[in-house]
Amino acid sequence: MRCHLAFAILLGAVSLVGCGTSDDSPRESSEQPSKEKSAARGSTISAAPADPVAAKPDDRTAVRTAAAAADDPRDPIVVRTAKYGDLRESDIRHLREQRLKLRRVLSDALLEGYKMLALSEAFTLPNDDISLARMAEGTAERVVGPSDEEGLVLLWLLARRAQELGVEASDHFINRFFHEITQQRVTPEKWRSILERASMSDRQFFAAMRERLLASQLRQLCLSALSATTPAQRWDYLKRLRQQATIEAAPLPVGDYVAEVEDPGDQTVRAFFEEHRNDYDLPTLPTPGFRQPQRVNVRYFRLVPGEIAKSISAKDIKAYTETNQQQLERAYEAAHRRSDAKKPADEETEEEKTQGRNESEPKKPDILPEALIPEAVQPSKEKWIESRVRAELAEQQLKDAIRELQGIIRMWSQGQRDFEAHVRPTPPAPPDFQALAAKYAATTGETGLRSPAEMSELEIARSNDERMGGFLNLVFADRPYSSRAQLSKYQVGITCSLRTSSWTVEIPESVTYVFYKTEDQPERVLAWDDERTPELALAKWKQVQARKLAVAATERLAADARTAKKPLKEALPGRRVFTAGPFTWMTESLAARLMGPGEPPHLSEVEGVDRPGDDFMRAVFRLSPGEIGVALNQPKTVAYVIRLDELRRSDESLWVVFELTPPAEYADVAADELQQTYRDWLDEIKSSAGLKWERPPDLPRVEE
Repeated sequence: MRCHLAFAILLGAVSLVGCGTSDDSPRESSEQPSKEKSAARGSTISAAPADPVAAKPDDRTAVRTAAAAADDPRDPIVVRTAKYGDLRESDIRHLREQRLKLRRVLSDALLEGYKMLALSEAFTLPNDDISLARMAEGTAERVVGPSDEEGLVLLWLLARRAQELGVEASDHFINRFFHEITQQRVTPEKWRSILERASMSDRQFFAAMRERLLASQLRQLCLSALSATTPAQRWDYLKRLRQQATIEAAPLPVGDYVAEVEDPGDQTVRAFFEEHRNDYDLPTLPTPGFRQPQRVNVRYFRLVPGEIAKSISAKDIKAYTETNQQQLERAYEAAHRRSDAKKPADEETEEEKTQGRNESEPKKPDILPEALIPEAVQPSKEKWIESRVRAELAEQQLKDAIRELQGIIRMWSQGQRDFEAHVRPTPPAPPDFQALAAKYAATTGETGLRSPAEMSELEIARSNDERMGGFLNLVFADRPYSSRAQLSKYQVGITCSLRTSSWTVEIPESVTYVFYKTEDQPERVLAWDDERTPELALAKWKQVQARKLAVAATERLAADARTAKKPLKEALPGRRVFTAGPFTWMTESLAARLMGPGEPPHLSEVEGVDRPGDDFMRAVFRLSPGEIGVALNQPKTVAYVIRLDELRRSDESLWVVFELTPPAEYADVAADELQQTYRDWLDEIKSSAGLKWERPPDLPRVEE
């Protein structure tokens, strides 16, 4: 989802202009001939975008033989649509080849542009070719779009729908976009050599870019429409952040009712499998699926400067102090002078403090309660120097630890790769991870095999590399754009994050992770012929049917509780009942609230409820105090009887806040909702086109 949005936003920055169509898209079948086919008009990328040059004819032949026009088993139909014709195996291959060529052309062109920009003082870019090449490849990946078959077909479908709605992408538009992303730094001579290296003609380039810009503009139109909100929607978003609920809840696990579901027969189970075989199998989703996401296991070292500082001995502090006494003295004096310079302006006499203040007016409290103010606001010189030395030694030891761990892991991983490639007969002895962790006051462990959704629940998932991106982007393939993660198996990665210390006053402290992947299971779709698939499909089908039984049982309990007109603990004797709250529907990041835009609000956790979803929250906040309702959690594995005990911040008091609060402060509440609406929009386009796969779409290929 995030990848589709990033692609749309990147390309949507260019306005909708121009006209032009192309026949270089995948060929339509003879059963569904295209009603509108015009000759492509392409222009070369010239030095001046306003002066296009006629392109040479496309090298790719568009002539389909009579055998290919029929249901040729050598070139079977892969995707059928009711509106835009069909795609055969040869068409899918062409889409993939077109993407590969376009990616190479754009990557080379962007690299040429970046090299020129790096020489200019007006731009701050890395001056090494490796970093510039990575930047160029990353931008090219975003422009060319998905690499998997499903993503390629979706892009083709969106382009067809865009043409149907009258969206256009002229040659001038493509020239303009190209010159903007390369800052007009690619000369015609360089451009010609880039095309020749990729074995791509002008016409092929314009046709491939036209497909992507048509799809991008259609996406941007959708996103622009979604960004508009009504006053009623904004009122709902504010309440999700500010209104708090306290509830009683009685859980009924859906699994308790599976035994009551009878076997439906092989035909029903097989149909259920076919319906959901391409859906992801994720514990956070209610939809059953048989597509196994990529899962990786990561071995990591967790290094915290504060923990390293505690482990530094008095002997080391003394030795460092004696060696660097003069520098430390000067640093202390400089800091002391700055502190003294601030005092006259900051300090006030008691008369100044009370002047202009009404005596009946209560005295404003300190920013921090007295109990939370550190005892030594002004530490002694010795303490100040000791603290400075400890911090400097901790920083140096952190750098040493990272360097040593990198070297040890790289040596071991090279031997391990050689063993797995049958280059060496025996595996290398693994490093003593516990000893290495103890040496640098670090902790070490493994994440276990996890999918991206499962991995995102861990602290390490919130760390990132400033140059290469977040942890999840390093260890997982960036679907749908690439089949490979940035870090391969056994390759060392280093990321940092901020965590909150255990102090009462929240002070962030950096955490550094040195890690590598020990296992990497690629994404795959289960086949019906797999040994355990029929059994798994039956279990999932029963789980879905058991939801109805669990909800019915929950409704009966809710009716009994309403009749009793008592709290759930009294109305449902013998049932497990717990109290949760107060909690809001959405939780806002404290850093984002105080420091500006950052991580968007996320669904709040509710103690005792396993993965509450929007439906659960909607059921809770629709109730009035004392009322009773029923809801399932997000993955629909548990049904709950809910009684609203208390609702803090009434609508009347919140309305004043609503009138005074700028909408921008709570607009991000809708992020998840907008993403779901966007997914529904894509599903509607597929459905209206009658899109149907005749075989499961292949996953991204490693050679890409």
